Amino acid sequence: MNNKRSLVLGLSLLTTITLSAEKIPGSMHTLQSIETSLDGKPYDFEYLEFLPADYSESDKSYPLILFLHGAGARGSDARELVKHHLPVVFEDKAEFPAIVISPQCPVGGWWSGETLDHVNLLLEEVTQNKRVDQDRIYITGLSMGGYGTWDMLRKYPDWFAAFASVCGGKGKNGMEGFIHIPGQALHGLEDNVVVPENTIEVVETFRKAGGDIEMTLYPDVGHDAWVPAYDPPELFLWLLNQKKDDPDFEYKPTAEEKEFFELWATGDTIVKQSPGLVKFPLHESEAEVTLTRINPTRYPVTEKLTWDVEGTHYTVNPKVATIEIPADGEATATFSISYEGDKFQLSPVPSFDSELVHKGKVFKKFSANMKFDDKEYFRGQVVRQSISPLEQAPTIDGTIDEAEWRNATPLTNLQLPNGRASYPSETMQLLGYDDEKLYVAVRIAEPNPKKLKMRHKHDTNVYRDDNAQVFIQPNPDSSDYYHIIVNPAGNTMDGLVHDRSWDGDYELKTNIGDNFWLVEMAIPWSTLGMEAPKPDTNIGFQFMARRTQAKDQTGQWAPTYHGWAHQPNRFGRLDFKGQ
Repeated sequence: MNNKRSLVLGLSLLTTITLSAEKIPGSMHTLQSIETSLDGKPYDFEYLEFLPADYSESDKSYPLILFLHGAGARGSDARELVKHHLPVVFEDKAEFPAIVISPQCPVGGWWSGETLDHVNLLLEEVTQNKRVDQDRIYITGLSMGGYGTWDMLRKYPDWFAAFASVCGGKGKNGMEGFIHIPGQALHGLEDNVVVPENTIEVVETFRKAGGDIEMTLYPDVGHDAWVPAYDPPELFLWLLNQKKDDPDFEYKPTAEEKEFFELWATGDTIVKQSPGLVKFPLHESEAEVTLTRINPTRYPVTEKLTWDVEGTHYTVNPKVATIEIPADGEATATFSISYEGDKFQLSPVPSFDSELVHKGKVFKKFSANMKFDDKEYFRGQVVRQSISPLEQAPTIDGTIDEAEWRNATPLTNLQLPNGRASYPSETMQLLGYDDEKLYVAVRIAEPNPKKLKMRHKHDTNVYRDDNAQVFIQPNPDSSDYYHIIVNPAGNTMDGLVHDRSWDGDYELKTNIGDNFWLVEMAIPWSTLGMEAPKPDTNIGFQFMARRTQAKDQTGQWAPTYHGWAHQPNRFGRLDFKGQ
């Protein structure tokens, strides 16, 4: 197909030519290439197109969903989008009764300005060449695309009957043109990439302007709020119930569509049963694990489950299982799992691929990793360090005076997170305490201090800079801990577990030298919610250092045996000796 069309946009001339369409093997999506021109300047990009299974056999018009992806999916090959976010959801949902288009933002681009002018042209193209119900066009986006959703509404509100912004947010101006459009805003409360306050503020502004919007804040969910937002069918059913200028409109699914959405919900329910239900106690050499499947719907379901152990130190028997799950019932499958590695070989773990089948048709595919109960195993792997009180409290001035830190306890042998090797960068960590405070001094060698990264401010993404981090767990048997990250500029990101609203009352000072940077800290016991430690007691502790010029290499005092540091059961222990 090669359709050429021009449109005057303000004082600019936009032209679009659809160049090609390519079916992606094994995918429900078609790759489309489009060329647009703004005032003679060419602009090429690609998008994915999803059409309902009955589209070619029908003459009806369909609702349309425009999806704007996050920053990590930018590129020049939209086929990669089938691995990300919303396109993944529809890979096994051929009967979804709407068209879905997913443009790809170019590398370095953003869903704003001229990029949205070209998305507007894309909507012109699709609505003229596909049977689209133009009273039921919706927009949703996540992260960068969540921001882009708000910008697209500001710029081209006339397209849309409803919207859903996931882990996004936007400024407070320019909402007057779309307050009549109903929306949803969804965000994870533990998101430290785009903080949930962004969504809360924009929702409050939208409501004050007279807009109608629902807000969902997911507890214990980070930046990946698109998982609880897009995996179940509820958000899409809500969208399909919205129609321009018709608040009383009600989507009435056919019998086939009702079955489709019920099976979708069934699949989502079973997927949620997967993480955490297959547990291998590593302190045993072999274990039997049972996977329970609960089917709350009126449709019998068959699950075909295949384990993948390649490259691991585990064996699983049987590797393939078929589970017949009755309607409104449950079924189980039992597997024998053995482990032949050591503490350095825990990862990778086995995973399984699952297909859920009804009436011979696959309606859900998903994968999950084996989960194991490692608490007992790691009780014998804890790193410990005895710590003595200081003779005098050091002055927190960024100098690490030898006399003041004379009897401090060094933390030695930083390791890579996998525990296989020592951290190659030179670091020095000193600890001490008195009745009032815990004292920490850190010196990190940096041959080129002019290239230190330290651009993030307080309680933003300081963890992306060069940094030193301490994790303090007053009660080693509790999952609660305090976390302080500091960059060379002295900016911090701190919190109680993942609650960034906690701002501790502590003192620190950084200093950048010719070939190093350092930080001194004084952390009152009271700000940690505890009294001064008594002799022969202990607390959980972890220290980390990160160098961006060494390919973001991280060192840990107590290795977690993979990259995720927030594992309090693997923190080390500080044993207090007393006077």
